[in-house]
Amino acid sequence: MERHARLALLAASLAFAACSGAPAPSGGCQSDADCPGHAICNAGHCQLPVGSGSGSGGSSGAASSSGGSSGGTGQGGSTSGAGVSSSSGSGSTSGSGSSSSTSSTSGSGSTGSGGSTSGGSTSGGSTSGGSTSGAVDACGGSCKAPFACDQASALCKNQGVPQLSHVWIIVMENTNYSDINATNSPYIAGTLFPQAVQMQNYYAVTHPSTPNYIAMVGGDTFGMDGSDGPASNPSFQVPAGNPDIATQLEAAGFTWHEYSESQQVPCAIDDTGSDPTKFVSKHDPMPHFLITQGTASCNANDVSFDANGSMPGMIADVQAGTFYNYNYIAPNLCNDGHDLCSGASSKVSEQDAWLQNNLKYILQSRAYQQSGLVIITWDENDNTGGGAVYNQIATLYLSPMLASPGGTNSTQYSHYSMLATVEAGFGLANLPAANNHNDALITDIWK
Repeated sequence: MERHARLALLAASLAFAACSGAPAPSGGCQSDADCPGHAICNAGHCQLPVGSGSGSGGSSGAASSSGGSSGGTGQGGSTSGAGVSSSSGSGSTSGSGSSSSTSSTSGSGSTGSGGSTSGGSTSGGSTSGGSTSGAVDACGGSCKAPFACDQASALCKNQGVPQLSHVWIIVMENTNYSDINATNSPYIAGTLFPQAVQMQNYYAVTHPSTPNYIAMVGGDTFGMDGSDGPASNPSFQVPAGNPDIATQLEAAGFTWHEYSESQQVPCAIDDTGSDPTKFVSKHDPMPHFLITQGTASCNANDVSFDANGSMPGMIADVQAGTFYNYNYIAPNLCNDGHDLCSGASSKVSEQDAWLQNNLKYILQSRAYQQSGLVIITWDENDNTGGGAVYNQIATLYLSPMLASPGGTNSTQYSHYSMLATVEAGFGLANLPAANNHNDALITDIWK
C-alpha cells in the first residue's frame, strides 16, 4: 500500500477514537493514576468505564429506568455492573442515582438522594448521545461513534467487539497447541481455563518468530517470512510508511507500553548489553517499525517488564495504579518457553510458572476488572510440518465481558484476527485489512 494511503489510516483511527471516550470527570490524564475514584484513563481523558460484568459501585443487571440511566448506589457511581454504565460524566456519589423518568447528561452526576446537579437530569430521556422520548438505552447513553449500544449485553460495541479500556497481550514461544494441558501446565489448565475462553482453532501466520511478532502489531509480515533478526538489521525493519498499532494508539490519544522482560535499555534495537540467554530484540516488535524506532515515544514506552535502571517494570506500575490502554508483554527466553533454562522440568512448565507468578497482578487490578482484556498467545507452534495442525497454537481470552468464561471457541482465528479485534475495541482502523488480510474479527465470545 502506498505511503499516503497508510497515513490516511492513521487519520481515520484518530477520527474514530476521538469520538469513543466519554468526557472527563476531572481533566486529562496519562494513566489511570491521574484519575479520581473509579475513573480510568481512556484516550487521554478520565472516564467511568463502560458496563462490564463484575465489580462494585454500580447497580447490577438493570438497564435504564423510565427513559433514563439508572444510577449506582455505591461510591464512585456506576462502574462495572452488568447492564449499567455511566453516562458521559462522573456518576453518582453516595446517593441513589438518577430518579425515574430522568437521566443524567454529560459532565454531571447525582448527589444526595435522587437529586441531580448542574446540568443533571432532564425530563424524558438522556441527552448527549443517550435515549430520547423516553426510549431505554441499556448503555446509559455512553456509547460514542464508532461504538453503538448492544441492548442485550449493555456494552458499547464496534463491529461486534466491545469497547476496551485496557488490553494486555502476553506472548509465549514455540509451543504446540496440544502441549498446553493439565499435565504440562497445571496453572493454565486449572486456574486460567475456568476464567477464559480457549481458542481451539487459532493459528500463527508463519515461521519463525520475528514475522509473527511483527504481524501481531502491524498487520503484515512485510516480507520477513522464513527468517528473523534484531531491529538493528535493515532486513528486519518495517519502512516508515507502515504504521504499527502504537502509532495508531498515539494518534487517537491512547497510551501504550511494550514490556520485554530482561530488556536493559528502552527501545532496544539489538541485544547489546543484555544477557543473550534472556532478552532478544527479535521478540520486541515495536522498534522494528521505523515509524516508531528511535522516537521519544519508543524510549518512553518500550521498556523492561522487570525493574531495570530507570524502568520500574510492569508490576510496580500496576501497584502504583499506572495503567496503559494497550500493553504488549514478552517474557524472556527462560520464561517464554523458547529455551530450557536451569532448574526447569520443561519449557511449558517455565511458561506456566511465569504466568502463575505474574498474571495475578493484572487480573486483580481495577483496570482489568473494568472492561479489560488479557490475551495469552504463542508466537508459533513447534511443528513445522504440514497437515491440519500446521502452526496451530493455544490462545486464551480473559475478560469480565466474556459471555461464557470457562468455555471453548472453535471458530478459525489468527494473529491478524487478534490485532483487528483489539483495533476495533479501541475504534481504530484495521491494519491487517489494509494489508489485504481479511481474517475474521473475534466477535463470538462476548456478552
